Amino acid sequence: MARLRDSGRLSRSTAALSGNPTRLLQPETVSLYGFAVFGYITASFASFFLGQEAGAKDGEVAAASDLAALRQEIALLREDLERTEPR
Repeated sequence: MARLRDSGRLSRSTAALSGNPTRLLQPETVSLYGFAVFGYITASFASFFLGQEAGAKDGEVAAASDLAALRQEIALLREDLERTEPR
């Protein structure tokens, strides 16, 4: 019985029987924390590389200057449509 208690198999079941829920939540809390840290690091890398791509002139990600140019072109097209269409 001492070997089972040392291995942790019996400690989880006795923690549930004794009404100590914190022993049951510790592994789950640690794993959730690990997933959160991994997600944060992954998001940091992704934002760094996307920022690098957006700054490149020949990159596939649209930069703010590209979006501003598109908005200006749309505004010019609207003006052309208003001049050519009778209302």
